[in-house]
Amino acid sequence: MIKRKHTVKKRTVKAVKVLKERDTAKAQKSFDFTLNTIMDYIRTRAYYIWEDLGKPQGKDNDIWHKAEKDILSKLIKKR
Repeated sequence: MIKRKHTVKKRTVKAVKVLKERDTAKAQKSFDFTLNTIMDYIRTRAYYIWEDLGKPQGKDNDIWHKAEKDILSKLIKKR
């Protein structure tokens, strides 16, 4: 009987370890962004900002920086 309790405990510890590893892998997988992916998000955000402002000429740097700030701040908050 004592041996069985010990076996159950080992299995429980092993199961918890496996679950922790799986959750860690899932978290890393869900937040796996490449530079190209981030640039695509920034580019898309900049386009929508540009459209919302009425497609102004000569404001491209300001719009791009605002889009970078928006996207990167959201990524930082998610972490």
